[in-house]
Amino acid sequence: MRFNYVMDGLLLSIFPVFGNGKGELILNKMQMELLFVFDIVKDNNGKDIMDLKKYYYGYDTLNGIQGRLDNLYNGDKKKSEVFHKIANESWRVMSANFGKSFQGKITSLLFEAVKLYMRSRPLEELALY
Repeated sequence: MRFNYVMDGLLLSIFPVFGNGKGELILNKMQMELLFVFDIVKDNNGKDIMDLKKYYYGYDTLNGIQGRLDNLYNGDKKKSEVFHKIANESWRVMSANFGKSFQGKITSLLFEAVKLYMRSRPLEELALY
């Protein structure tokens, strides 16, 4: 996942961290579960379709997260390397604290795509029900 970031705070409530620029996260083997709430409704042709209403989700990153943020500490390479070492070695703690905001955006996009697809086809074409 690539993104732009602005950061000014503390890493693990101890180390000051600041910077802005481009970032990248690589999630190694993620497991995800989605639960859809839906209604079965008729489309314009009188066929049953699935109308997704909302979703609930859970996730776990199984084999680590590697992150990279450009321009940390106004480009100070030494401080930046220390930050990246701590953050990448503490991936489980980082995921628990910040993962929900990233995962929420990804899951929302996935939900909208599935919702659009499920409304585009009659259920009889998609599954036995």
